[in-house]
Amino acid sequence: DVISDKLREYLFESEDSALDIAQGKSELDLDFATASNFLFRLSEEKPLIFTIQKGEYLSAEVIRFLNYISNEISSRPIMIVLSINDPRSIQGLVHAVEVTLQPLSLDKTIKYVSKLLSQKPNDEFVKQLWKRSNGNPWFVEQILIDLTKKRIILKGSDHFDFNVNLDNYKLPPELMLDIKEKIEHLSEDSYKKLQKLALIKTPLNKDLCKYVLNIDDKEFFFFIKDCVDSEVMKEENDKKVFTFKEIPEYFIEKADKGALEDISQTILTFYHDKPIGDMNTLKALISHAEIIGDIIAIKRFNYQYLNLLIDENLYEKAFEVISQIIKIDFENQNEISIVERIRDLFKLIELSEWASDSSINESLRKTIMKLGNSTEKDFILGSYYMQHNKY
Repeated sequence: DVISDKLREYLFESEDSALDIAQGKSELDLDFATASNFLFRLSEEKPLIFTIQKGEYLSAEVIRFLNYISNEISSRPIMIVLSINDPRSIQGLVHAVEVTLQPLSLDKTIKYVSKLLSQKPNDEFVKQLWKRSNGNPWFVEQILIDLTKKRIILKGSDHFDFNVNLDNYKLPPELMLDIKEKIEHLSEDSYKKLQKLALIKTPLNKDLCKYVLNIDDKEFFFFIKDCVDSEVMKEENDKKVFTFKEIPEYFIEKADKGALEDISQTILTFYHDKPIGDMNTLKALISHAEIIGDIIAIKRFNYQYLNLLIDENLYEKAFEVISQIIKIDFENQNEISIVERIRDLFKLIELSEWASDSSINESLRKTIMKLGNSTEKDFILGSYYMQHNKY
């Protein structure tokens, strides 16, 4: 016999029934020899190219067969291409050449999208698509299909309108599954580390990551390599960033209150004596302080945020922030001194020329109205009344 009973059943009868037939090593070797001779004969007639997607799911028998024919392939017109998200799953494969496919650049994404749509969208749309897809051609294609099916970019029967905002766009289910698979490809240790980083919210630099994870340079290097190889993180301007915003969201949804509080306390400790010069970090720190109910930290970071807004001449936003600070003052009078509250009231008046009825925090209004008769209450209400009626 040139093939085993199992292979004969699979080829000529039933795939399902073939699964029930046991096969020994000698029979498997017989099938390997027959199959490889068949492939070699075919390659004499014309070159062969085999493409295997999701190679991380290959069985041990398939990997063994690939190893069986690998010595012969190099001298024959045969190429086997495997696409793999997790190379560790096929470490037993010999004679393989590993090629890491880099994400598309913005320029290449513009060309790719223009080719797919037979027209060139505006640069802002492609830039959003590029960020949302992380330059992954499969993601680019599927997002475009989804946007078209949902008529987000398709107007009428054949007209595209690319003036859309993708900030809150939800990826289709098949891409969400792909992201989940990328996360699950991580080693157990890397998964746990990434779980912590996902809760940080601030921009991720090396020192912060090492502090939160309590690891040294060497361990940090291999952890980041694992994350980059699995396409869940990338390096950007000396920062570590998630490739998709759904990745931290995935972990945040699973985090319990204790984990959130532990991370928040760790982050506040790390930044306790460090200068902070960007608004995104400060907004994240305010959130962490709120999670653990640290009123002093909430005020401190709000004031730093306020000063940055004033430095950038963003006065309307600054007024919203000082309104939030006043609300904190009134709700926590036992923890905040009268001197601080008076200082904050004067800052409120200083910025009140930028106030509008819509910019006054609704929760602050309710807080003020709940106050008993007091000089502070009259002071704020009088200031608002003056600003709203000055014209």
